[in-house]
Amino acid sequence: MKARLIVFFIWSAFFLGSLARHTPWRDEYQSWLVSTRTVNVGEFLNGVSHERHPPLHYLVQRGFASLSEGLDLPAKASIEAVTVPFTVGTVLLLLFLLDLPLLQSVPLIFGTILFREFGLISRAYALGTFFLFAAIFAHRRQATKWQNTFLSLSAGTHMLFTLISGSLWLLFSWDRRKEVIREWSFWLTGLLFLAIVIFQIPPADSSFNRSPDLSFHAFWSFFRHFNQSLWGLEKIWRPFTWNSFAVATDLMLFLFPLSVAWLKSRLPIWRIFFVVTPPLLLLSTSYDLGTRHLGVVFIGFVTTYLLFSHPPLANSKFRRWPEPLTIIAATAFLSSLVWWCRWAPWQSTPNFDFSGARELASSMPDLARNNAIVVTAEAPLFFTWMAEQGTSVYDVQRNSLLRYPLFIKFSTVQTLDDWCSNERTAFVANNRNNSIFLGTSKNEKLPDSCQPASLEFTSQRPTVTDEVFSIYRFSRP
Repeated sequence: MKARLIVFFIWSAFFLGSLARHTPWRDEYQSWLVSTRTVNVGEFLNGVSHERHPPLHYLVQRGFASLSEGLDLPAKASIEAVTVPFTVGTVLLLLFLLDLPLLQSVPLIFGTILFREFGLISRAYALGTFFLFAAIFAHRRQATKWQNTFLSLSAGTHMLFTLISGSLWLLFSWDRRKEVIREWSFWLTGLLFLAIVIFQIPPADSSFNRSPDLSFHAFWSFFRHFNQSLWGLEKIWRPFTWNSFAVATDLMLFLFPLSVAWLKSRLPIWRIFFVVTPPLLLLSTSYDLGTRHLGVVFIGFVTTYLLFSHPPLANSKFRRWPEPLTIIAATAFLSSLVWWCRWAPWQSTPNFDFSGARELASSMPDLARNNAIVVTAEAPLFFTWMAEQGTSVYDVQRNSLLRYPLFIKFSTVQTLDDWCSNERTAFVANNRNNSIFLGTSKNEKLPDSCQPASLEFTSQRPTVTDEVFSIYRFSRP
């Protein structure tokens, strides 16, 4: 217990120090903007439905914003206050309550997935992971009602967690199929899962409403993603030509460690596939994939291990073999060393930002004045700046003031060149009392039709996302 407490305090110091230096980006602020900038219940539900996610994270953010309204917290503190308690709860579960050996817990909590993707970066994954592990804790203690409650809450955080939690609920219910049909919690949980699934069906005008990719490429991606998510790695493991060894590593890295777990537990191996296949199919056919998405499937693998390894079979002839999660966790830890060296969160002056929005806000306070209008064709880049400044941008593609992110398909896409050619003169004339600024990506060349315009700001700090800006001031005719 003393060693685990020491590890927890070391982790807390690293995590809080890294968090203080972390610059959020639009993927973190996006849900916060939808949650806090919508003016009524209808607009809130409409905004969330276009996000293609369940509403739980948004509801928690909305509730916290209401409770802390008088505190005047910065936007960064508001979004982190919602997710950090769940991140800490996950670490406490792994260290103290889920009976994991310390050798396995340490690489997990310091690894890329749990430390950075689901910890430093404030998103719904922190909530989903905590509730999923809490459900396993309740399942081990045969607390069925709590188990179903936690599974429902996990399902309400993200589409991928809906699939994993739903698969686990079906497995647990099948194991007790003679008893569960007489339990009200079984039927209530089923109705909740159905409601969560229906809520996530995107509206017809959502940009997430797309047809699945059923090509051979998607089929091959399934196995590649299976391998990557099993090890909790980055989306691309750069030190190796990963694709060249995909088939060999799938066989070696998957069949060996999980076969050991299966042989030790004597449970049907189809349970692993039953849990991780649905999210992998979704990722391979209908998703723009990122490390965080593979991380959810990695959590699914860890969950199946937690089920397979409890209680341990002391008389198994395989008891001296390496535990499968030791291999997984060690690989996750080694791959994370690359990240620790590159991202160096303990440095007093970090070598990177997630977004250039903070630099923009401090360098150009005039943009936040009431009489300033920022015009852009790349509104998503400015979500972070909008949240930090409490203001809005005029989105030329939607021809409207963008108060919060709403992913609706464009009936016609108007480029910045189109807007400058056709509407700029009238827009400037109609807003003579305002200072008109043009915001673009630093990597985008300003069209000739937008001249004359004077460059007022361009991002200088190294940034690991595409949130780098150039700000121009329109010259009046």
